[in-house]
Amino acid sequence: MLKTYLIGIVTVFFFILSNEAEAQNNRIDTAKFFVDGVCDMCKDRIENAAYQRGVKFVEWDKNKREITVIYKTKRTSVERIKMNILAAGHDAGDQKAKKEDYMSIDECCRYRELETH
Repeated sequence: MLKTYLIGIVTVFFFILSNEAEAQNNRIDTAKFFVDGVCDMCKDRIENAAYQRGVKFVEWDKNKREITVIYKTKRTSVERIKMNILAAGHDAGDQKAKKEDYMSIDECCRYRELETH
C-alpha cells in the first residue's frame, strides 16, 4: 500500500513539473527597446518588420523611439524581432542596420542623416 501511495505521489510530482515546463515554453513576454526612425512611414515599416509569428502586439513610439513588443517565447525571441527590424533598415537596441538595408529606406526616412523631420 505504501508503495502504491509513493508511486502516486511521484507521478503527481512529475505531472506538475511537466506542466510547469510547458507553461514556461508557452510564456508570453513583453520587451521594450530603442528603434531609430523619424516618421509615420518609419512607424509602419518598423511595426511590420517586428510583427512575425508569435508576436501578439507591436507599437513603436515615434517620440521616445521605443518599441513595445508582446510575444510568445516559444515562437520567437527579442533577437529575432530585432533582426527583422535591422533588415528593414532601422537600428534596434545597440545594433546598427547594415548600410545597404539602411540605404534601402526612403530618403526622407534616413534618420542618421536628419536633424529633424
